[in-house]
Amino acid sequence: MSLVTYQRQLLARLLEDHPEYGHFGSLAGTPFRVGLRLNDEAWEATRHGVGVMFKRCDPAPNLVVDVHDALDQPDRVDAWRLQQFLESMGRALEFRDAQEALAICVRDGLLSRSDAGSYQLR
Repeated sequence: MSLVTYQRQLLARLLEDHPEYGHFGSLAGTPFRVGLRLNDEAWEATRHGVGVMFKRCDPAPNLVVDVHDALDQPDRVDAWRLQQFLESMGRALEFRDAQEALAICVRDGLLSRSDAGSYQLR
């Protein structure tokens, strides 16, 4: 499954199970850590700043999907989060290579540049 697919599904499940996260302006008052089930997988969601980090607890590997901000934009990615996701799968990727991969996706029409370092799935 791809990073964006996981983001979409995890955010949808989080908002379904914990609608208090739907106040995108601030996550104040939301649980710091919650457990989620996605299909047959166990995940933990940890609030940080204005974002949420999802970590798969079962099965291994412990994938990481970090949604820094813009919880209402599950199609948004950046190089650091792509790198983090792939490394959690056991695939080493340099930050520069992640940036280059996203630039190729823009060139090929799969992504559009959103703002400083962010990209949006088309």
